[in-house]
Amino acid sequence: MRRRVSVGIALASTIVTTTSCKADRSSGGSVASQTPARTLGALDTTFIWNEITFHVIGRDSSFIIQPSGLNGGTDPVSATTTGLLSHAAIADLDKDGKPELLVFSASPDSAHRASVTAYSANESGLRRVDFDGVQDDPRATPGYAGHDEFAIVNGTLVQIFPLYDGHGRPTGKQRRLHYAMVNGEGARLLRVDSVFDY
Repeated sequence: MRRRVSVGIALASTIVTTTSCKADRSSGGSVASQTPARTLGALDTTFIWNEITFHVIGRDSSFIIQPSGLNGGTDPVSATTTGLLSHAAIADLDKDGKPELLVFSASPDSAHRASVTAYSANESGLRRVDFDGVQDDPRATPGYAGHDEFAIVNGTLVQIFPLYDGHGRPTGKQRRLHYAMVNGEGARLLRVDSVFDY
């Protein structure tokens, strides 16, 4: 079955304005990816995954998701983020054939710390996915001072950021985190799975 996805994705090293189409082996179909020039605090995008559609609209730190195509789960979902809205993306992070919807935000200060608000689609609607980020993993925290980017790479959520020393000076190195979907206490959880410094 062909799968169409309209995506706004953060590229790991640069933010560009482009439209492209490529094969996505992880989703088994064609992915149309679109990365518009971003304005923090403004979000209006639509995603299509098979017969499922999500319209995401928001301003500042608040957003609403209007799903359609989910059996019995068409009620809008509203939430707030810890920073200003940046962009959104969709992917099958747990490889169950149903999409996860991720809404990204960034702190408005010069550190530009990014965060994720995630939802998993099921037959009854959208279910919130807990997110354990940098601060929750002792392997990831040392050297972190923001300036991070998220991307979906081969169906995996990836976070990349520069490393700083104890005096707040850049070391010239970067850290790359790969996240995995796991079962938490009463909820699904996105947790740091692996850490790479280079």
